[in-house]
Amino acid sequence: MGIRIIILLSLHVLDTSAFSAPDPRSPLFEKSAVTPRRHMSASSVGIADAIPDGISGMNGEVINAAHGDIYQSNNNNGWRNMAIYWSFGLIAGIIFKYMPFQTDPMKDIFSSFSAAKNHLLALICTLGVTPRFIARYDNYSRNPHLGAATSFAFFNGIFETILFLLSYDIGATAIASKLLGFGSKIGSRMLGFFTFFAYSALIHIKFWLPSGLPKHVRADAASFTKQGLPELMLMSLSWIWLYVSTGDVISVCILHALFNFIGMNKIALQPPFVGL
Repeated sequence: MGIRIIILLSLHVLDTSAFSAPDPRSPLFEKSAVTPRRHMSASSVGIADAIPDGISGMNGEVINAAHGDIYQSNNNNGWRNMAIYWSFGLIAGIIFKYMPFQTDPMKDIFSSFSAAKNHLLALICTLGVTPRFIARYDNYSRNPHLGAATSFAFFNGIFETILFLLSYDIGATAIASKLLGFGSKIGSRMLGFFTFFAYSALIHIKFWLPSGLPKHVRADAASFTKQGLPELMLMSLSWIWLYVSTGDVISVCILHALFNFIGMNKIALQPPFVGL
């Protein structure tokens, strides 16, 4: 319920009229805007439909996110907006050294039983929950496009993952350890998990919802809290734990990209300059 609580609180306190990008210049970021459109969607096949029906949305419209009634209306705008979003991940990755070419964690995957176990656990979680998660989605008569799904998986798998990991480190390191002086690893990690889930919720509300993907939630889909949210939480926690326990950025990017590719292929994401 953690993500859902954060989303509900965010809807009450945030103005959803514009997208505010993360500011890499913030002193808390220490690791040692697009216009809303008519149609809306979920993130990387994400948390969009966690918002309850009947919430007032952009331009006074009503968001019926549980069944995906409002979506991104222009495919070209969607890709343009995603490119802008990914550029923030690129900048943050270079500045704070999250880019795969700046790290060499792969050599440690099998360095110990614990490291190998955590990688295997994250892989099992990702492959295990993905089929049930995407069972809620449909392509609405669009033909699958391998190139679009692959491109999305590659870019989002790297650059959104970087922003996810940065959001964890902001809570666990910048806020908990440096700002608040937490001496407990457990306390720091809990705050890191909170900032990660908060960012994940906010980016879906402020960016992916008004500026993302085509219609893909089935009209007869089960409630997101029953089918979707539990799977998403389990998978996300396995990724964050893999990062926390091993420092492996590359493997988390690969797992996220794999999830993205399967999801985008299921909803038949179209490339730029092709109608929805």
